[in-house]
Amino acid sequence: MLLDKLSFYDFDGFDCVSGEEIVIELKNILGKTRYCDVVYYGFNRVVKKEYTVRQNILLKTLLSLFSSWKESIYIVKYDEQWINNKRISKKLNKLFFENEIGEETAAIQTDDMNLVELTCKSIFKGNTCAFFALPDAGIIITPTDHMDIFIAGRENVEDIVRKILKNSVKNNNYLKLKKCVS
Repeated sequence: MLLDKLSFYDFDGFDCVSGEEIVIELKNILGKTRYCDVVYYGFNRVVKKEYTVRQNILLKTLLSLFSSWKESIYIVKYDEQWINNKRISKKLNKLFFENEIGEETAAIQTDDMNLVELTCKSIFKGNTCAFFALPDAGIIITPTDHMDIFIAGRENVEDIVRKILKNSVKNNNYLKLKKCVS
């Protein structure tokens, strides 16, 4: 049933087969720091601050998007493990343990924004490989460790996302939207 509602998407190729796909990126004025840079530079304060600013803008963007659709969110992993390094994502690991979410669980249906936020943080660190599905809306949202957000939709998602960002995201002037070309 879940996959039937998301038939517009090719889960093996991570691509739209029909519908539309866009990407939300951060503008270069915020730098290009990713979590791997934070680790490489030994947690340099400037690098860490730049990463934190970028992460927080993307988290606010994601949470605004999720709250705009009034349905449960499915978090779907596309790796063997939910968390590759449990020390990097301690809070998420603890939440998984408390809710008895193991590696055999392929998807989680949730309304818990704390779980969504912790999963996003882990994804931004390259520590979790997962996407978020909103089957009734026909939307798949995939944040990446490259600090961007891919959004695939069964229908025109660009107009919907632009409207949500304009009305709800405080720092939307740091974001740019573009259509993906297959």
